[in-house]
Amino acid sequence: MRRWWVGVAVAAIALGARAAEAQRSVRFGVNMSFASDDRNFGLGARVNVDLEQVARWKNFEGVGSFDYFFPSSKGQPIDVNYWELNANGLYKITSVKGSVLPYVGSGLNVAHGSGPALGYGGGSTELGLNLLGGVRFKINNARITPFA
Repeated sequence: MRRWWVGVAVAAIALGARAAEAQRSVRFGVNMSFASDDRNFGLGARVNVDLEQVARWKNFEGVGSFDYFFPSSKGQPIDVNYWELNANGLYKITSVKGSVLPYVGSGLNVAHGSGPALGYGGGSTELGLNLLGGVRFKINNARITPFA
C-alpha cells in the first residue's frame, strides 16, 4: 500500500511540474451533483487538466473532483456525513462538430460515509470505479463551460 501512495505522489509532482509550464491548461471550478439514491444532492470543487498541453496526449483531459453530499430519506434530512473524491481521465470526441462536445472516460472513486443512520458510527470508506460519459456546451466568449 505504501508503494502505491509513493507512486501517486511522484505522478502528482510530475504532472504539477508540467502543469506549471502550461498554466492555461489547468482550470478550476465548482459543480453540483445529483445521486439517484438517498445521497441526493451534492456540492463540490473540481480541477480539469488538459493533458494535451501537459503530457502531449491529444484529446485527453484529467479531472479531479471532491463532492460533499446532503443525504435525505423520503425528503427528510438524515444524520449522515457522505463525501466522494474522484480522479478521472476523459477522452474528448472531436469528430462531432458544433456547440455540443461529447466525452467518455473512466477513473477511480473514494467514497466515505459515517453516521448512526448508516448503522455504524465510525464510518466506512470504499474504493470504486467510475465509467462516465457526457457533453460540454460550447458558449462563445463565455468564462464558464456547462456540462452534463
